[in-house]
Parts: sequence; C-alpha cells; structure tokens
Amino acid sequence: MCTMRMPVRDLRTRLARGAFILHSLGEVARNVPNTLAGAALSAFAGKLMTMYLRRPGLHEPHSVWPTPTGIGVSKDVWMLAIGRGLLADRGGESDR
Repeated sequence: MCTMRMPVRDLRTRLARGAFILHSLGEVARNVPNTLAGAALSAFAGKLMTMYLRRPGLHEPHSVWPTPTGIGVSKDVWMLAIGRGLLADRGGESDR
C-alpha cells in the first residue's frame, strides 16, 4: 500500500481530467456502429484467448480450466462473447 499522500489540488485535477476523458469517449462511442465495435472487441478478446490457450501455465494440461495463474486472463472470455453478440445483433439502434 502506498503511504504517500497526494495533495488535494492534484487529486481534483486528476479527477477532472479523468471525467473529461470519459465524457469525450462516451460522445465518440455513441457514433461507432455496433458491427465495428463488435469486430474490434472480438479481435482483441480473441487475441487474449489465443494467448491463454497457447501458454501452458495458464490452464490445466489438456483442459481449458484455468490454473490460479491463468484466472485473470480466463475471465476475459466475456469480452469475446460481448463482441460476438454485437456482431450478431443486426437490429441494434446505434448501428448506422
């Protein structure tokens, strides 16, 4: 645990910057088609799953069940499911 204390002014500045960045990303994300977002998320998550399956220390031998070391990576499979869902959704409201 870090024992250094951040001055209140610096903390407020960092929070304001973070809020601005999140707001800006939210504005951009509204204009991204579902198919593009789904393709990007599926590609990223697919690479993570490929890494998980190719590294023997992350999963049990001859199995997809994670070892304690691989639990953090194995939980990212939900991103692949969301990406595939966005690709499969043809009637989405934000698809332009």
